[in-house]
Amino acid sequence: MSDFGSVVNYILFRYLLKNNKKIFLCALGDDYVWVKGSMEDKEHYSMLSEIKIKNFKHYIYPFLYRYGFLYKKLNLLIIKKCNRIIPGLQDYYKYYKKYANCNEIIPIAVDVDPTVKPLVFNGYPIKIFHGWQKGKEVRKGNDIFDSVIHNIIKKYPDLVNYQIVSNVPYKEYIKLYKDSIIFLDQCYSMDRGVNALLGMAAGKIVVGGFNQDLQNHYNVSDNQILLSVNNEKSVISDKIEYIINNPKVIESISKESIEFIKRYHNFDKVGSSYIEVWEKF
Repeated sequence: MSDFGSVVNYILFRYLLKNNKKIFLCALGDDYVWVKGSMEDKEHYSMLSEIKIKNFKHYIYPFLYRYGFLYKKLNLLIIKKCNRIIPGLQDYYKYYKKYANCNEIIPIAVDVDPTVKPLVFNGYPIKIFHGWQKGKEVRKGNDIFDSVIHNIIKKYPDLVNYQIVSNVPYKEYIKLYKDSIIFLDQCYSMDRGVNALLGMAAGKIVVGGFNQDLQNHYNVSDNQILLSVNNEKSVISDKIEYIINNPKVIESISKESIEFIKRYHNFDKVGSSYIEVWEKF
């Protein structure tokens, strides 16, 4: 992304504003409000928590949204002019809720396979799948996950099988995680992005963000639909060891995970929620 991109987007937004009666902002991805909020948040970990001089190059892209030419003005202009801001994740709702036109979260839609069935434990080893996006380690926490899993392998060498997949086409990625049990997502998020949702929809035991606010909102308990973790190695290790030592819970978590996705993330429900906001505002 370059400064030229912000100019083009500014011109495009002015055109949309002129030719549409309603404008809505879907808060997902990097933007000024999210980057600024994540950088200044002292109460909660985030994808921008680990900024240091030695890893600064990994944050150049998000930094453009806070310090690059026109990005701040563009984001604030859209907030001011749009009918409604619609956050897609808790990570965005937290920093957008201060604006009067911010909506409650509308979850990301997921295509649910009606034939998918809950996992059944058929014996060790338990396969752990780690999709590693090279270049985004410091934002996703891949290095933290990797360190934890290698320690678990030392402790349970015959009980786990660890697979790292990186930079492969999407169709191959789907095939590779198909027979896994534990699905590592990220450890700096408050909520679940597309990767985690795909894992949940497939009935995998997802390890990722699902903070207490969300657990309260959906009235689910910790470890009920996924293994909720933060960036503390001890928390991640305890959750994964819980599955290794109690494999009978795999089926129940898998079942709850699939049902949760069907209930809250199916296309019909999400689409209806967007239409409702559109008609109301």
